[in-house]
Amino acid sequence: MRAYLAVIDRREEALRDHVREPRTRAGITAARLIYGADRDGPWFDYGEWALLSKHLDGMIARGRSLSATAPTS
Repeated sequence: MRAYLAVIDRREEALRDHVREPRTRAGITAARLIYGADRDGPWFDYGEWALLSKHLDGMIARGRSLSATAPTS
């Protein structure tokens, strides 16, 4: 369980660092914070955003994001 929670913490820290400046959904997805830069294509775009949007939602709900607004496009 600790290892799983550590992955979540690392992802959220990377995401928080990445969105210190305003980013679009495409900009967040293109950073490949989940799958890494070597994974490209529509499946990875979908998966990247699906996971990162859950992290963003959780961060906002816990008051741990930089902004209470999520990217729209």
